[in-house]
Amino acid sequence: MKSAPLLQGNALAFSIDNIEIVRDIDIAVHEGELVGLIGPNGAGKSTLLKLLCGIELSTQGTVQWQKKNLADIPIETRAKMIGYLAQGARAQWPVSVERVVELGRLPYQGFLTQNTKTDQQAVEQAMAMAEVTAYRNRIATTLSGGEQTLVMLARIFATQPQLIFADEPVATLDPYHQLHVMELLRTHAQGGNAGVVVLHDLGLAARFCDRLYLFQHGKIFASGTPAEVLTQDNLRAVYGIESRIECSEDGVNVTLIKRICEGHP
Repeated sequence: MKSAPLLQGNALAFSIDNIEIVRDIDIAVHEGELVGLIGPNGAGKSTLLKLLCGIELSTQGTVQWQKKNLADIPIETRAKMIGYLAQGARAQWPVSVERVVELGRLPYQGFLTQNTKTDQQAVEQAMAMAEVTAYRNRIATTLSGGEQTLVMLARIFATQPQLIFADEPVATLDPYHQLHVMELLRTHAQGGNAGVVVLHDLGLAARFCDRLYLFQHGKIFASGTPAEVLTQDNLRAVYGIESRIECSEDGVNVTLIKRICEGHP
């Protein structure tokens, strides 16, 4: 029997100017799993991610962390528990890569406190994990978009959060680093940790995620294991595409064949 969720969203809804972005969302994230959010552009995935980590406040429903309302947990505590990688995350200041990663330790110290041995060990480990140690002295804003994504991910790993939210973390990366980032998120989501990732690559979602939520027009269209969610009928209904689905011991393989009709979904 599965334990109580680490994080749970109940009846979540969010509107802007009376336009519903997401509605009637029930979602749970358990320790030890990597959850994928998939669906067309504009389906509400990124908005939901912000609701779940407390960046945006839902207009309806609640988010609970181990059965306690997330909004009632001090922001200083949440900063240690949760890491958030925004879509297209970039360095904002002309400082070294190492300094950007060190910012991940701020929840434990403050702006004027010097790094402790524990802090420095966490920073070194995070840079090694993200494979950015080689350019630790480079000015972060001079790096390519993909390299900056890896640096921002290293900053999250330096925080050592229990739960990581990542919004399209592989969108700007080459195939090697796409696999690398997904392997890192998969490895992180072990034991008492977990992760939630927004993806457009259905192959990566099928290979690395334990469970998927498929979104359409701000609602959950389907949820379950990759084999349960990634079906020809579901992809036809939500994406407007024909596909070939192959299931094996290695998991689910999705081949995109053609669009059904122009302008869908």
